Amino acid sequence: TVPLFTFWIMIKYLAPSFSKKIAMLGNTGDEINSEIKISSKNKLPISEKLSRIFCVNKMERAGFELTWKMTGRDKSFKIQFYPSLAYIGVFAFIFIFSSTKNYITTWHNFSNTNNFLWFIYIPFFTVATAIQLIAFNENFNAAWVYFSRPIEKPGSLISGSIKSILVKFMLPVIIILSAFSFYVWGTKIIDDFIFGFFNNILLLLIISLLDKCYLPFSMQPNVKQQTGKFVQVIIQLFTIAILVGLHYFALKVWWLVMLLTPISAITCYYLFYKMKNLGWQKINY
Repeated sequence: TVPLFTFWIMIKYLAPSFSKKIAMLGNTGDEINSEIKISSKNKLPISEKLSRIFCVNKMERAGFELTWKMTGRDKSFKIQFYPSLAYIGVFAFIFIFSSTKNYITTWHNFSNTNNFLWFIYIPFFTVATAIQLIAFNENFNAAWVYFSRPIEKPGSLISGSIKSILVKFMLPVIIILSAFSFYVWGTKIIDDFIFGFFNNILLLLIISLLDKCYLPFSMQPNVKQQTGKFVQVIIQLFTIAILVGLHYFALKVWWLVMLLTPISAITCYYLFYKMKNLGWQKINY
């Protein structure tokens, strides 16, 4: 029934939408603009509202809003990134059910296991992929705007860009997976999800600081630089496995998770502060 249902979805919704967008390519700018609803001047886009909540200065808000809007408009980014979201369910199934053949029994005993740890750390896989992609864009020549004004600390643009990825892609995934986990295991795992949330951000920041730092959408797409994604995926999977293992051992001591959570949060704050203060000598362009 699943192939039949998906085929019906494709015919009913996807194909007409695709045909409509293809037809719009032949329209002029005025015809396209006539279909766009112009919002009132007092109504701010959601990216600007969120940037004022999560960002601390104007430069960081600029990086946040630019990344939010570009990831929603850039075709190359969407083609490369959005398929990776589908792997969340695939890898969750592999990690949880790979060691058994009796799926029904495994599901009935689900709440007696610690498999919720996989749901905590799988979101890192999606965000890490997005972070690698936001440095490249076909219109990389437009990056001259970064040099059009005296920016003392360009690291704020990068930190704002990372925050945008976290809020736009990682947070919704965590909310969905946590809702499912709370349904199965109950609210007793809330502290584990909070601890895992900060661990995901911590690991992401460490990888970003250790790797080459690029301003968002400032680099020309390069096959050599963008290859090796399979190896990166394998490394990310091993990293998730290590995090799950460490968190699993932390569960052995009931107070250890509560002790480590503020330490992880403070470390995240420190690394964000360090990233915001990166100077031009640390930026590759």
